[in-house]
Amino acid sequence: MYAFAGHKPTPSSTVQPSGGTLRFQRCCWCTDTVMRPRLLCPSCGGADLGWESSTGVGRVHSWLKTPRRGHTPSVAVVVELAEGFRLRAQIVGVRPGDVPVGARVRFDPFHVAGDHLPVFRVEPTPVSPPNR
Repeated sequence: MYAFAGHKPTPSSTVQPSGGTLRFQRCCWCTDTVMRPRLLCPSCGGADLGWESSTGVGRVHSWLKTPRRGHTPSVAVVVELAEGFRLRAQIVGVRPGDVPVGARVRFDPFHVAGDHLPVFRVEPTPVSPPNR
């Protein structure tokens, strides 16, 4: 369940409309982030949850490559966003399994995955100048 701007979340809602923004809830009492839409904060039980837009920047927390007979392997990726929550996602622009844990990624709102997961792209690592 992911919430995107212009899309009212429902318990079974996982569709990512093109051009959306990644949204999440934050508890106004304990300030914990809530990834899935809820009525009560799972940490403190507070009922005052506000909606916020994510920056869309995060890091690959983990990934798992699963072989599929007769098909290309499936890669499940967990991304930890800067706001403090993790979600299952799809990485595009690289071969499956070529994304190292800890790689910096950015949400790609204009790419729609076939399995309705949020899509992220690997950010290029800045090249530091040589020390002289």
